Amino acid sequence: MSPLPADITAASLELSRYSTEGLYEPEVDEHGEEVEVNLLEYWERREHQYPLLFRVALDVLPAQASAVPCEEVFSSSKETITDRRTNMAPDLLSELQVLKHAYRQDRLSFTAKVVVNECDYVLEGGVTAAAAQELLAVGKFSELEDLLANV
Repeated sequence: MSPLPADITAASLELSRYSTEGLYEPEVDEHGEEVEVNLLEYWERREHQYPLLFRVALDVLPAQASAVPCEEVFSSSKETITDRRTNMAPDLLSELQVLKHAYRQDRLSFTAKVVVNECDYVLEGGVTAAAAQELLAVGKFSELEDLLANV
């Protein structure tokens, strides 16, 4: 199936916009040291700005850069493929290995945005930024106004 002309145009325009954006300027901490770039976070912040490149980045980022991590994946796959799981489809095995690696590297968190910090919901003191952002995100402006009025 060949790509449609509209798809080619959309991809070319997105790539052109990305190319003209310029190089990434590294963030600097309070000591003047460059902050390490997390490529996954970098592309998550640009998911809506560059949706096609975002999907390509997610395909490319899990690729192994050296043999050492690859060896770790092979040795950890013996934990995934047991006597009970010998008929597992290759696609499922691949997905499980990627998820397991991401989970072990603390790159994957199913609860990062779900877990509540107790300090966000205490009845005394000021309104935390996280609580304010959560109320704004769901459109509960009057509740936020009430909280701010009671501080």
